Amino acid sequence: SGTTKGTWEVINGKEVNTSASFKNFDSPSGSVNELVSKWYKDFGDYKGVNRASDASEAAGLLTVEGYATDPNYASKLRDIMSRQGF
Repeated sequence: SGTTKGTWEVINGKEVNTSASFKNFDSPSGSVNELVSKWYKDFGDYKGVNRASDASEAAGLLTVEGYATDPNYASKLRDIMSRQGF
């Protein structure tokens, strides 16, 4: 099941307001398991971020592989990791 929420995506270099369906999880570990099974490993047409040499590179690969449309996603994620001591 999923929940539809307002969000924005970057399409053709422009922020576009839209709505999207986000998967519901029974627990935080369910969310992590989904992330690992679909983004860490190779999945479908995507190459997993397990090929990254470190967390910073993995953040960049999430953008390259289409997890996020925000071109600043990797830098935002790196900032969060840095503030959390990673």
